[in-house]
Formats: sequence, C-alpha cells, structure tokens
Amino acid sequence: MLVLGGDNGLHKSSFIKYLLPTELHKYIRESAQFDAKDSDSMLNILRCWIPEIVDLGPALKGKGLPALKVFLAKEVDEIRLTYSRTSTIMRRHVSCMASVEGEYPPKGTKWDRRFLPVIAKDSLDYPRVANFDYTDLWAFIWREYTHGVSWWLTSKEEVLRTEILGHPDNRSLKDIVLEVFDFEDASSSRVMKMTSTEILNELPDCIITNRANQIALKQVLKGLCVLHKRRDYYMPPLSKDESSKINPLDSEVFYF
Repeated sequence: MLVLGGDNGLHKSSFIKYLLPTELHKYIRESAQFDAKDSDSMLNILRCWIPEIVDLGPALKGKGLPALKVFLAKEVDEIRLTYSRTSTIMRRHVSCMASVEGEYPPKGTKWDRRFLPVIAKDSLDYPRVANFDYTDLWAFIWREYTHGVSWWLTSKEEVLRTEILGHPDNRSLKDIVLEVFDFEDASSSRVMKMTSTEILNELPDCIITNRANQIALKQVLKGLCVLHKRRDYYMPPLSKDESSKINPLDSEVFYF
C-alpha cells in the first residue's frame, strides 16, 4: 500500500486523483475508514478502485495491524451485503493508498513490508495545475507492464524502504548534516565544539531550531559516532562549499 507522508496542506489526497481523467475520479474513494469488524466500513472500501485509508495510526497499533495485513494480502474479498442471505465473493480489485500527517511514522506504530512510504517535501499539486498529460503516463506504465518490467521492489529499493520506515525524518536530517559538515576527514579532525543549537543554525533555513529537531539531531549524531561532552559535540569542519559561504569576520576563530 502506498503511504504518502508529509506536512498538512501538500495535496497528498488529491495527488492520485489528478493522475486520472476526470471521468474516472468516481472510482477513487477519499477518507475511507478501515475497520475490519465493521461491514459498512469494508463495503465502503470495496465499492471503489482506489480507496484512501485515513487515520492510519490506530490501524497500525495493537490488534489493528494484523487485520490490516490480512486485508492487504487477500486475493479474494468476501462480504455480506445488507439484507443478503449469503456472502458475496469478489476478486480483489482495489489498490489501497493512505496519507499520514505530522509525525511520521506515528508513535507506537509497527511497519510491514506491505507498506511503501513516500515522503512529500513540497506540494503535490503539479498534476492539477500543470494540465498534466495522464494519457502518456498510463501508456508508459502499460507498456512497461506488458514488456515484463518488474513492478515489485528491487533489492536496493527494499534496503532504502527499510531505512525510510525506520527513521524517515532523521534520515533526511542526516543527509543534510553530511552535506554541511565534512565527515570524510579523519576522526582526529573532529575538534570543533558545538551545541545542538549551534549545529542546527549551520543547517539550511528550512531546518528550524526547536526541541523536536534537537532530539532528531541527537539521534543522527549518535549514528555518526560523534563524541560529546555534556552539551558540546565534537564536530568535523564545515565542508568546503559551506565554509566558503562564511564571512571570516563573523567567526570567533581567526587564522593568521
């Protein structure tokens, strides 16, 4: 199941809908609740082509996860319609997606290989505002599929997926830290003492200095084996690209 993560207001829910022609929008069900014990909830999901599962957090906690895993693995769906004497059996035809907001993954959740997370960093309204040619997209997908191109994840993509499911926010922050600081130098060069606030201030403006980012930075630095003493971390020098942007007069250290 495709899981779109990211901040609120990035048009995650409408992204999939606008990859389809207008006449097919009716086959997409937005804001569908998943409750395996509620026949109305399941019928609402099965009566469309692409249901968007909302409030995914509770479904991933406790006893909700096994039920969701079983549902996603099914090839045949069985449900009893209202006033029907027997159950209706239908071949699986739905492709579920979900969107999550705020903290990602939600606290207390356990992820599974059936989930494919994609983290949105900016607005996903391009298909809607740019008159996107969805015909070319689906023609390309159909050609790839009929020519035997694998639609499942490769071994490298599985590794990347596992990393994203682990700590997606920290992984992105780690990439930024590695770009700003030169960790390729020998560990003996890590002599620049900096607090977490000072480190965050060296990062791009999109990384704000708050408690959440300080905690995330702590996990990143721990993974990079950065030594620390009390509030100070022993950091390597800034990368050449970053150090060239610094005015020497703004620094407390002068070289003669």
